[in-house]
This record gives sequence, C-alpha cells and structure tokens, in this order.
Amino acid sequence: MAVIVSEAVGADIAKKYPRRAAVISWIFFDWAAQPYFTLITTFVFAPYFAGFVAPNPASGQALWDLRPRLRA
Repeated sequence: MAVIVSEAVGADIAKKYPRRAAVISWIFFDWAAQPYFTLITTFVFAPYFAGFVAPNPASGQALWDLRPRLRA
C-alpha cells in the first residue's frame, strides 16, 4: 500500500526549526568540546595508561596502539 504525502498523518504540521542563536551556540559548544576530548585522550590518558595501567611502558604503548583496531 502506498502512502500519499497529503494523506500521511502529521503532513499538514509546519516544521519548526530552532532559533538561529541556539544553532550557533551549539556549533560553538561542539567546536570547543572536540579539541578538549582529543587532547585529554592523547596527552593525558595515553601516558597514564602506558605507565600505570599496563604491566610495563612498552606493552602499554603496544596495547594503546591496538585500541582503535579492537573497537571495530
């Protein structure tokens, strides 16, 4: 059975978009949050993992290198 757009439920409801200020605020928040996460993961957690969580620094670096491949 094909549904015609004019017969669909809610087809006559106008789309309501967020205010422009809200969208711009979200863009700036996302722009600021991404580098923070990347820097913490790379320069704070990686040395901590390699030095304290793993049995020795060499195996810690090897395990950290395998991490992206293990996620898939």
